[in-house]
Amino acid sequence: MKFPSSRKPLFCAISMIITAVSTTKALAEDAFYEALSSGETNFDLRMRYENVDQDGIKDDADGLTVRTRLGYTTGGFHGVTAVVELEDSRTVMSVDEFSPNKSGYPVIADTPATNLNQAYLKYQASNELAISGGRQRIILDNARFVGNVGWRQNEQTFDAGNIAFKNDAISANLIWIDQVNNIFDQAIDTDSLLANASYQFTGIGKLTGYYYDLENEDTPAALATNSETLGIRFAGDTALSDSVKLNYAAEYAQQDTNASNSSNYSADYLLAELGAELASFNFGVGYELLGSDNGDYGFSTPLATGHAFNGWADKFLATPSAGLQDIYFKVGTELAGIQLAAVYHDFSADDSSSQLDNYGDEIDLLAVKNFNDRYKLGFKYASYSADDYQTDTNKAWLWGEMKF
Repeated sequence: MKFPSSRKPLFCAISMIITAVSTTKALAEDAFYEALSSGETNFDLRMRYENVDQDGIKDDADGLTVRTRLGYTTGGFHGVTAVVELEDSRTVMSVDEFSPNKSGYPVIADTPATNLNQAYLKYQASNELAISGGRQRIILDNARFVGNVGWRQNEQTFDAGNIAFKNDAISANLIWIDQVNNIFDQAIDTDSLLANASYQFTGIGKLTGYYYDLENEDTPAALATNSETLGIRFAGDTALSDSVKLNYAAEYAQQDTNASNSSNYSADYLLAELGAELASFNFGVGYELLGSDNGDYGFSTPLATGHAFNGWADKFLATPSAGLQDIYFKVGTELAGIQLAAVYHDFSADDSSSQLDNYGDEIDLLAVKNFNDRYKLGFKYASYSADDYQTDTNKAWLWGEMKF
């Protein structure tokens, strides 16, 4: 068929447009496929034996568990990446004599579960601004208020939206949490807002301010953890010489139970730490206060990585209503490639009485050996000696892990 010459430019233009659209679509499909296929896979496995000997419970708890995680992060497509991660935690070799797995034993907080650990989209709007939404790991500062409880086999993650800004000096996060997926494989509905911003002073340290509004919408029993917390933190280090470095931290926060709580309480948080690194040794001393409101309410940190604070025996994961004062000393070094650490805690009430004053003390020991960046062996021990609070408890862990 022969077209009139006057129509040839029109048909040529249409042909070029169709070709361009087809080419653009093909390129877009290629770019999308490239983003999906050029990502990174992560895999880690941790096998751990834990023993708990607790006064008042006849039998020791023994648990041998394996935690496996497999995830994939796509490449970027117009600034968007996707993350998916599965997690499985289970007992092995029938070593499962612990609560809540079985009654009549002390607690080992490694609930067998298989779940979707992370699944979120992240949009990198610029080098400094990122927006993410979905199930994700969130750790703020030192995880004292918000963390992933990474020590336990079933990690804590959050169904949340996060607007994050970061450059050389400033970092900020504005986070809304819809659901907390805790270490006991429980999904807790919330309507919580977290705001955290910091400024890095060169050579001195980081100044951080934060506001956390926690609203638990799930169980009435959890309403006691509904609160508003406003705080400020400064932490840093400075070198005194080639072989001596000082590190320090100071923090203060005030917490008020919010409108959704039937009772109105107020409590303070205070932290002061001073440490030194001398050649291959490091030393530290600290004081932490989780205050009380006249013995009726203790400062609460329900989203924290609690195991990292106030002793590894986990006797103070929930703050007593009389509050908590923790004076601690720590020392660490490395010997033959093995990282060694020891910590001593002295615990007492903030609002003391004739029945409740000195809670007790604790000794914690740690030895960890890293084999390049992929393999690790570790041993940890905690011994809590009770006075006015809880019961004597000894815990021991032996574990190995690998990461790819």
